[in-house]
Amino acid sequence: MPLRKNDIAGYDTIWVEPISTDISLRNELRGWYHVKKRFVENEVGQRFEFDFYGAKWLAFANGPGNV
Repeated sequence: MPLRKNDIAGYDTIWVEPISTDISLRNELRGWYHVKKRFVENEVGQRFEFDFYGAKWLAFANGPGNV
């Protein structure tokens, strides 16, 4: 079950699943992201803004086995 947007700030790291019809893009961008103040960011600098949560991406606490 996806995290609620308001709950994300309580985590240091979350699993991100991009919302896209492009399977290759989804697979490339999915993974563990560090929670910052206004966005989440992965190890290579890819960011997802909180403003687009639910439209462009969803967050999960426990990784790909629980998506």
